[in-house]
Amino acid sequence: MDHSELFQTDLIYKRVGHITVPYRHYIIVWGGFVGEKVGSVSGYCSSEQLWFYNCLTDVWTLKKTVGEVPSGTSGSTAVVHDDELYIFSGIEEVGDDLWTYSNKLYRLDLSSLTWTKLVGTGRQPQPCDKSVGWYYKQRLYFFGGYGTRPREPPYDFHYVIDNSDSGRVWNNQFICFDLATNSWIKPK
Repeated sequence: MDHSELFQTDLIYKRVGHITVPYRHYIIVWGGFVGEKVGSVSGYCSSEQLWFYNCLTDVWTLKKTVGEVPSGTSGSTAVVHDDELYIFSGIEEVGDDLWTYSNKLYRLDLSSLTWTKLVGTGRQPQPCDKSVGWYYKQRLYFFGGYGTRPREPPYDFHYVIDNSDSGRVWNNQFICFDLATNSWIKPK
C-alpha cells in the first residue's frame, strides 16, 4: 500500500453515514460523510470510491467505479444480492453545502464496478435516509426512514413528528422495488 492509500484509509475510519455490507469474504464500505477534516478532505466521501476489506487477509483495497455514479450520499440503505450492490435513498449532495433527501435507487455491478440508475414505474417512495433494506424473490424491500413530511396527502404510511421543529419526520414507509418489472409497488 503506497502513501496515498495509507492517507485514504484514514477516511474509512473518520466517516459517518456510510454503508457497510458483507460480500463474499469482503466487507464493502461506500459513501458517507467526513465531518472532521482529514488532510484536505472533509464533506461527502467520493461516490466513485468503493472500499473492499478482505476478511481473510486483513487488507483494504480501494476500487474506482464508473457509469451512472450516484451523488455523494450519507445515510443510504444498501442491499447486496449475488454480484450486485443496490443503494437506495439517503441525504444527497446537490452542491457546495447543499443537500436534499433522496429516493433514488442505484445498482452497482460488483464484477465490472459499473453503476446504473434504476428508474422504476409506479408511485415513487418518499425521500428519506436511515431506512433498512433486504432482498427477497426478485424484489428489494425498504422500511422506515427519516425525512421531510409528506407533501401530498394522503400518503400511505404513518409517521412520527420529530420534536426538534425541523419539519422532518420518522416514518413507517414500507415499499418494494420489483426487479423483474422495474416498478415500485406497495407490498401486501
